[in-house]
Amino acid sequence: MAKMIEHVETEEKPGSDISEETLRQLARHAEDISAVLELVSVARRSGILEFLKAIMERREDAAEVLVEEATRDPNMRFLRNLLSVYTLLSRVNPDKIRGFMENAAESIQSADHFREEGPLGLLKINSQLKDPDVSAGLRVMLSLAKGFTSREKK
Repeated sequence: MAKMIEHVETEEKPGSDISEETLRQLARHAEDISAVLELVSVARRSGILEFLKAIMERREDAAEVLVEEATRDPNMRFLRNLLSVYTLLSRVNPDKIRGFMENAAESIQSADHFREEGPLGLLKINSQLKDPDVSAGLRVMLSLAKGFTSREKK
């Protein structure tokens, strides 16, 4: 006859025991955890999660294609031009750019009004040049034009 079972041993899996401190932290961050789970759910439904997984699985191939595309001549020119625009915009006072853009927008909107005033003769141009703002703006434009054609000074 079989021997009666007196003691049952359970196999403990590592990490299956959740401490009270861990439960308290989970409760404290329940809203954040819920937001992350929602984000993962949205990423899965939209296909972004699978896309990122595929990119990571083939990361060497993806990096090779990325480097190959980035080093093509048109893309290198684009990146250099983008850095040049960044350099320009990072050096200019934002208030000046904002004022310039607002004035440009107003001028574009009032372009029909300028047409009604008739042609611009030399006397009208001369009177416009006496305005310090117009004179300063024209000097900036001429300086920009010179920058396109002048060689760098050594």
